[in-house]
Amino acid sequence: GYKLIFNPIIHNKGFLKSQGDLYKTTDYGNVWYKSGFPQNIKYISYHTFLPEELFTSGDEGTFYSVDDGMNWEKVSDAKSLGNFVFHPDSANVIYTYIFDAIRKSTDGGKNWSVKHSGLRDTKINFITSFALDVNDPSTLYCGQGPSLESKGSLSMSTNGGDNWTQISSSLTQLDPFVNISSILLDEKVKGRIYVGMSHGGTIFTSNFSNGGLFLTEDNGKTWRKVFNSSVNLIRADNSVPRNIYIGTKFGIMKFLDTLTVTSIPEELLPPPSDFRLFQNYPNPFNPSTNISYQLPVNSFVTLKVYDVLGNEAAVLINEWKEAGSYSAQFTTSGKQ
Repeated sequence: GYKLIFNPIIHNKGFLKSQGDLYKTTDYGNVWYKSGFPQNIKYISYHTFLPEELFTSGDEGTFYSVDDGMNWEKVSDAKSLGNFVFHPDSANVIYTYIFDAIRKSTDGGKNWSVKHSGLRDTKINFITSFALDVNDPSTLYCGQGPSLESKGSLSMSTNGGDNWTQISSSLTQLDPFVNISSILLDEKVKGRIYVGMSHGGTIFTSNFSNGGLFLTEDNGKTWRKVFNSSVNLIRADNSVPRNIYIGTKFGIMKFLDTLTVTSIPEELLPPPSDFRLFQNYPNPFNPSTNISYQLPVNSFVTLKVYDVLGNEAAVLINEWKEAGSYSAQFTTSGKQ
């Protein structure tokens, strides 16, 4: 697989992991050259707070560089540890997470311990996301995916991963699947969290979820759905107010982070994904019936009604429409 990272502080520098090989750029990605590093790496991360330090993990163990990848030192035989998350105040404290494990090192990556107490069985409910509160680094959040027997969940630790407690009870009331894909914490407001969910479940049943983006401002006690479609990634920039970026099936979407749980203007609705004319309601033998349709792009729309003999009975729409969802009403008089 591929992974692209750029230095969080010195933005012209970056690395590309491609099929186990490692490539480096120093000019924002215009030119890449192969880095002298052991093959078969699977994970690579810049240290979030130390711009010259890098960690990698793969089939040959865990490696560490203090000079932006010029030289590497093997720090552990631990293989394919997962994604790295760094403590903001202690360079020796590092977390990693992969689908079946959260691990913690307190000696710069030499030794690792599993931190699962209080989580659901990670062999069944896989770990899908992880976040650390940079203002209170002992506070961690973990998302777990659903299984055949249970919904997914969101858990919190206040002691650096030693113990975990689920905080998603009200979230499970809003979504039948809770297929958590990503977590974003507000670094300025404690307990304010965005959670992204992918779609899942059995379509056309009550167990199906469309996924979405959810917001809490009280550390998981109450939630609101603010985007009604699958979300696989959440990121934020440093603007004031910051911009939130979410990965969706429509591409990357962006909005200002001014939402609240109690007073959100309008739900962030994605544009329709296809052209569609829906079943009319009530049935056409009633005095009036509603006909709904959707447009994924701006289009000229003509909507006509015909009788059983094929004769045109009415022209409901004959004009240019912007992308979106619409409804027209047909009455026995043929008027909208």
